[in-house]
Amino acid sequence: MTHDTILNDRMKPMFAKEPAEVLRRIRFGTPDDWTHVLVGETRQIITIAEYLHGEKHKTVIKMLEELLSKKDKPMFASNPDLFAKQVDRTARKLIERIAND
Repeated sequence: MTHDTILNDRMKPMFAKEPAEVLRRIRFGTPDDWTHVLVGETRQIITIAEYLHGEKHKTVIKMLEELLSKKDKPMFASNPDLFAKQVDRTARKLIERIAND
């Protein structure tokens, strides 16, 4: 079985075990300087948030990127109130998504 490894902010290995054990350790709590996980199966380095929340994390990031890209559009640049409403709608969607967990 492959091991996943928690890395600190200097990419130094701090904790290496089977994926279930690494997930348990992250849920229990980690020091602030533990920032990434090397996934043994895919050899990808991802953030702890991505490792812990997976698809939900990707969805939230996508929503925030879409919101930021809209900020520079002429429709929102000329009307800050309209952009504020868009921010409010996005915040409600994110809260609903978190509440449904």
